[in-house]
Amino acid sequence: MAVQPSSGQQYGPGITRIAVTGFKSLATKTDVEIRPLTVLAGANSSGKSSLMQPLLLMKQTFDIERIPPGPFWLKGEQIEYDTADQFLSSIPSQAGTTKRLTIELEAENNWAELSFEKKQNSDLPQDNPEIWMRSSMPPSLEVVETASRDSLDGTVWRLNCDSSQETLEHLYDSVVARQERIGGMFSGARLVAYPDRCFLGVGTAYHQDAIVPTFHRPEVNLLRHKIQEMIHVSGLRGSDERYFNLHGIPLGSTFPGKFEQYVPSILEAWKDATKFGNGLHDLYELSNALKHLELASGVETRKLNESKIEVLIPRTLHGDPKDLVNIADVGLAVSQMLPVLVALIRAHPNQLVHIEQPELHLHPRAQWRLAQLLVDAANRGVRLVIETHSSLLLSGILTQVAKDKIPNDKVVLHWFERDPQTGLSTVKSAEPDPMGRVGEWPEDFGDVELRSTNDYLDAVESKLFAGKQ
Repeated sequence: MAVQPSSGQQYGPGITRIAVTGFKSLATKTDVEIRPLTVLAGANSSGKSSLMQPLLLMKQTFDIERIPPGPFWLKGEQIEYDTADQFLSSIPSQAGTTKRLTIELEAENNWAELSFEKKQNSDLPQDNPEIWMRSSMPPSLEVVETASRDSLDGTVWRLNCDSSQETLEHLYDSVVARQERIGGMFSGARLVAYPDRCFLGVGTAYHQDAIVPTFHRPEVNLLRHKIQEMIHVSGLRGSDERYFNLHGIPLGSTFPGKFEQYVPSILEAWKDATKFGNGLHDLYELSNALKHLELASGVETRKLNESKIEVLIPRTLHGDPKDLVNIADVGLAVSQMLPVLVALIRAHPNQLVHIEQPELHLHPRAQWRLAQLLVDAANRGVRLVIETHSSLLLSGILTQVAKDKIPNDKVVLHWFERDPQTGLSTVKSAEPDPMGRVGEWPEDFGDVELRSTNDYLDAVESKLFAGKQ
């Protein structure tokens, strides 16, 4: 894919930092920097996915129109849980106490911290008859505080259920744009801290118990938008289906639900230059990417009716491009990679794209070549978070740094390790130098391959030595 100059300013700042406390093995604060090319590596179950899953919970909560029963919509298309206890950190020494979850997000100077609690019955005040009567009911997760920092003057705003009327009024008055839009129609109303999905906002008590509407600081709304427009390409992607449902394509950059479901429809829409001015160029870039990975010479779609679409692939890599077969009749790698490649091309500068194991089903040579496509997207301004187990992909990225294809300060590597005794995860971070070196990197990847080669040579040597005797 060709490198184009970044135009990220027109899309606003991208997410530059994520911190999570209290989610699965991330019981203590795990704080990571997000750069245009961010690599999450580590052994299986080391905590890589636990960093991004809170954001996926938030995204599917914002995507759905129905109001969730708590701060998160737990069973969605991105991720599924039955209860918050399945993801809240469990530490044996703290059994029976309130479980807490904290999510911090930063986009340059815009910062927000979201705090949630799930109280145990023993933590509920017994001197309040109403609460005591409810103590036999299972407690639920609640949002207890939303904090944010003004991107202009650095003022930190904190909103919780104990916030005074003075604090609520001060925050309410600070939201100038909304105040002007509603024309002060709620002036003089009693203010309350009111939950709005994943956030606490300032609500106006209107007509007894009704809370209309709920106000948020601008930096909170910006970060909500950044999460909602995140593109997530799951490790469980691709399909052996022959025909796909036809979807309408959002005018903006937000794709509710699973991104891979939109891919055939995006390809069809790109053919219409009247709807997507860069659509034909994007198809050209996609064909080049498929050729670069030696998967196919291109891709085409055929609309079957008002609701179904077919994806077609040239039967040979260098033969007749019009000799097409259904995507279900070619190797699984093509259907695995299409969502990845379309996400890299479709994303705008500063948009967060989270890809799990982009190397799945790829030949080692294609894994190595994939690094160049990731670097091209990062140079265009897309913010990539890549979870990988591929030493070839990581080596390919570092090679791109050494070749000056991407500045080293645009790349960051985060290595997750999980303590076998406590089950808690820690993260070690490294920035490659201009030569693509990362200094003291945890033993794995290349060391495992080297050990495997040595074991094989030792086995061959032992067999040859035994044969001589």
